[in-house]
Amino acid sequence: MSGSLTARDPHPNRRIWRIAAPAIAANISGPLVGVVDTWALGHLPDPAYLAAIAVGAFIFHFVYWSFGFLRMGTTGLVAQAHGAGDEARLLRIVLRSLILGLGFAGAVLVLQTPILHGLFALLNPEALEAELALRYCLIRIWAAPAILLRVTVIGYLVGIQRTRLALLIELMLNLGNAALTVYLVNVLGFGMEGAAFASLAAEVVAAALAVFVAMRLLGGPALLSAAKDRAFWHLSAFAKLMSVNGFIFMRTLFLLLAFALLWRNSAALGSTVLSTNQVLIQFLMLTSFGLDGIAYAAEALVGMAVGRMIRRFYARWCA
Repeated sequence: MSGSLTARDPHPNRRIWRIAAPAIAANISGPLVGVVDTWALGHLPDPAYLAAIAVGAFIFHFVYWSFGFLRMGTTGLVAQAHGAGDEARLLRIVLRSLILGLGFAGAVLVLQTPILHGLFALLNPEALEAELALRYCLIRIWAAPAILLRVTVIGYLVGIQRTRLALLIELMLNLGNAALTVYLVNVLGFGMEGAAFASLAAEVVAAALAVFVAMRLLGGPALLSAAKDRAFWHLSAFAKLMSVNGFIFMRTLFLLLAFALLWRNSAALGSTVLSTNQVLIQFLMLTSFGLDGIAYAAEALVGMAVGRMIRRFYARWCA
């Protein structure tokens, strides 16, 4: 257990910031890399490149944010198991979430053609922007397994209040992506393909680090033992995990549809407007992603209080 939790916690603010501060730093690093990507492609001669990265990046936000429930759902359930001291249940939750993540990633890869065509039809970019964005998407989409594995492990680390490790993984991803993007796009001149390969490589490396961290904390033999148990594979257990995440999925979908309308209307006004909004949206991301760090702390603390059945503490954090 990470620290004692009582109904009369003498230092509640310190507890919040021990979890939230690394999470805020990790979340902010993502939009900062978006700024680097924007800068790198913004130096190319045609503004269509910047408009295309706006379309391509949004498509991946749409696809992968739709599966954000893997992070949020895993955090809540892991925090409850962690609070209850039930390590066996915690391990099963994480392993099932990882398996679901790989399953969703496989579905994205198999259905990539209709998914991409549908999203391009929704955004309706100009022909040149669509061509450049498609070149970007067809490379980056192969990062799907790495992205969903990493997101699930981040959810587990937040749930057990090890957000410094989550920060390490996110920094590995985002700084690596930034460095590779600048090198491949601006030094070697690979354009959109360079930006896509940079993201793909950074995602794979970050996912490898995330899986390594999870294996070290949970124990490789324990994970294998759980996977060999027939009861672990009961569909009812996976269905319960999915039902917890259903409302989160719907909330995320509506949010993404609002962003889709913004990009569609921007694209209708031309490359210059779309490029400008790509720059402006980075500032919104910096703010919203940073504030998510406070939400991470709330998820972990309330979940642990529920797991330990400390009703007064639960009521205090939910007030």
